[in-house]
Amino acid sequence: MVTIKRAGFLFFVLGGLFLLTGCSKKGDSLFIHCAAGMRTPVSEAVRIYKQQEADAGRPVQVEMTFDGSNRLLGQISLSESGDLYIAGDADYIRLAADKGLAGEAGRLCYFVPVIIVAEGNPKGIETLADLTGPGIRLGAGDPEAAAVGRLTLRLLKKNNIDIEAWNRNLLLSTPTVNELALSVKLGTLDAAVVWDSIALNYPDDCDALAIPPENNIIPEVGICTLKFSRQPEAARKLMSFLTGPEGRKVMERQGYTVSLKN
Repeated sequence: MVTIKRAGFLFFVLGGLFLLTGCSKKGDSLFIHCAAGMRTPVSEAVRIYKQQEADAGRPVQVEMTFDGSNRLLGQISLSESGDLYIAGDADYIRLAADKGLAGEAGRLCYFVPVIIVAEGNPKGIETLADLTGPGIRLGAGDPEAAAVGRLTLRLLKKNNIDIEAWNRNLLLSTPTVNELALSVKLGTLDAAVVWDSIALNYPDDCDALAIPPENNIIPEVGICTLKFSRQPEAARKLMSFLTGPEGRKVMERQGYTVSLKN
């Protein structure tokens, strides 16, 4: 099994500390620690927000870093820098609150886990249990780095999946969900559990297999202000935009689930 976990992590964190310290001194720039799976909609929503503020004569700068939710939380804890934290599972927002890092919190959307496979599903995979079959090259998010990794372990337990059989097929463990989908597209992996919105990025190369609702676990994507923000009012204003109607429209347009059907 090839595992991508903490290689270069210390260097990345120290580099992040230097970067964030530099950003915090500007005073006119907001900094967002954002889960990698939210890169596309958050980047687009922030672009719209900045344009609206500029048109109103209130120019604002926003900088962002993207990584696995748990790695971001570790960086926030070490650096005590930044203004907003976006996590692929609201459990991380609660963890941030328990650590005394989080201020106000809200919900952006939901991540719906699916099984991503190559186009046409050549391995004939139908269920999570099929991923433990012989000859399946399997990928998963690193539970110590990415929200999807932590969620996958909960899914396996809920569905009584043989963890030893799962681990025998596990070829790749990644720090972000994006790398899993790309690996399936490139043919490095046969299957992985990813978010539905990430699978939508590969309509011509991959298929997304739904997990029955009764067998699935659907986390909220959470956002919070950070207690050490140097611009708390500006941070709250941006968070309100992202969680409000305009931000939700951007996410929905990008294929993200903003509400759950009963």
